[in-house]
Amino acid sequence: MSYINYYTNEIQLRILYILLSLLLTFSITYYYIEDCLYFFSYPILKTNLLIILNLEIDLTLHRLIYTSITEAFIINIKFALIFSLLINVFVLVYHFLLFLLPSFYKFERKSFINFILMILFCTLFGYLLNYFILIPNIWFFLLSFETETINTLLNIKMEAKMDEYFDFVFTSFFFITIMFQLPSFIIILKFKNIINSQVLIKYRKYLIILSLFLGAILSPPDIFSQILFAIPIFFLYEFSIFIIIFVRYYF
Repeated sequence: MSYINYYTNEIQLRILYILLSLLLTFSITYYYIEDCLYFFSYPILKTNLLIILNLEIDLTLHRLIYTSITEAFIINIKFALIFSLLINVFVLVYHFLLFLLPSFYKFERKSFINFILMILFCTLFGYLLNYFILIPNIWFFLLSFETETINTLLNIKMEAKMDEYFDFVFTSFFFITIMFQLPSFIIILKFKNIINSQVLIKYRKYLIILSLFLGAILSPPDIFSQILFAIPIFFLYEFSIFIIIFVRYYF
């Protein structure tokens, strides 16, 4: 019974640490909310910078708008909360690792730590890919439908609402976080002897269709965004096959 109390107390303590970390991250994010909004408005800022550098005086700079009295305030709260959750994914994994490590044998710890590091690496790589490649390219593609010149009688200009833009940004980060755990999930199935590299190679053609389907669900309703989201899924699948073959031959 004492062991149960010990582990129960440790779980409660680690949950408290995670909640405190979440509260601290939320407070810091909300205090620097303007800087954080600028940081996640990278595609808009980049577009405006290109307009300024190219001296396109006939084009107006892009901006975010809000049409409800409380919309900006709610977006600030939502932004700080979701950003805190994204950051605390790493804190959660850290405490999960510290809690489980004592229960492993010495030879198991190395494999488990490598597995956790792979999860963190995939998550971080997904964040960077989404921030620097997926979101900017989707934004530039959607801006291509604008028609704003002094010679055009009808100008079409996109003025995105704050809630719509940041909902899209964080929805993409959420699905990217899940999507980039595909190698970890496949490796677990491999060690449970449910699948192997031959099975993955055999069903590769179906993965292409599935990746396009998932890309259509996770992305805005256009073919360009769908393909941009589908390509990482396919490469993650290929990366999983490589990892399984590597583990089989070298471990």
